[in-house]
Amino acid sequence: MLKRICFLSAFIIGLNAHAQQGKFIQVWGGGQSTQINNSQESYYGGTSVDQVNLVETIRPMFGVDYIYNFHNYFGLQTGLIYSMQGQKYSGAVYKDGNDTTGNSPLTNIHYTSQVLLNYVKLPLLFRFNSGKEEDNIFDFSVYAGFQIAYLSAVQDVSTSPPPPAWMTAHPMNFRKFFNSVDFEWAAGFQVNIFVSQYWGLAVGARYDRSLMDIESKNVIYDPAIIKAHGYPAEWFYPLSTKKTVTPSQDDQYDRFSSKNNTVGVYIGVFIPLQ
Repeated sequence: MLKRICFLSAFIIGLNAHAQQGKFIQVWGGGQSTQINNSQESYYGGTSVDQVNLVETIRPMFGVDYIYNFHNYFGLQTGLIYSMQGQKYSGAVYKDGNDTTGNSPLTNIHYTSQVLLNYVKLPLLFRFNSGKEEDNIFDFSVYAGFQIAYLSAVQDVSTSPPPPAWMTAHPMNFRKFFNSVDFEWAAGFQVNIFVSQYWGLAVGARYDRSLMDIESKNVIYDPAIIKAHGYPAEWFYPLSTKKTVTPSQDDQYDRFSSKNNTVGVYIGVFIPLQ
């Protein structure tokens, strides 16, 4: 029994010797609820009978953080984050806006659609640490700040049922519908569990929000294609959703700002660089 007590005491002392102050590398991954928010409830070019609903969209996120705690209670945090985001929709339109003949049945056409976007983010965050008590193996951190988000890819733009094949014969570069760079603010909360003096576990939650419009609003549609057969209504903002009336290009300029909004949870491992 005495040997066990001595071993346990040595283990705890080893944990207590590992303070928050110092430099750390942290690797983590998790899931997030992501939205593309736009304050317009009715879309330009559409009618009041157009229905569109934001469907809960869950996507993964991964990150590597560099943490410099210049004090037991205060520090800075940066790193790289790969964030898979976007928005799924469901809705109904009174008639198909892609029907230029007027023969579309005047009944609700139900659909589902999605826009999936992938970002690489570079954060710069201020960090507050609670400070680890002598007899505890965990503490918590709160962080907040700003980050640059670079759009690495438009992963998918799709609708079910899809637009007519003859209207989608010419491929579209959906990336030009979105700005390449977004500025965001971010905040989060993290519990730090010091497993040993060499490594620990992190469990946390974070919130990211765009500070600018993620949509470019300057998409130029080819006049020759418009004259020949036009573009699908799904290829106008809000991208992927069906519309009773296909918007004009001018309608796109007048659209309100759209912003990314994510709330996620994650788990990771941190290692002191000492």
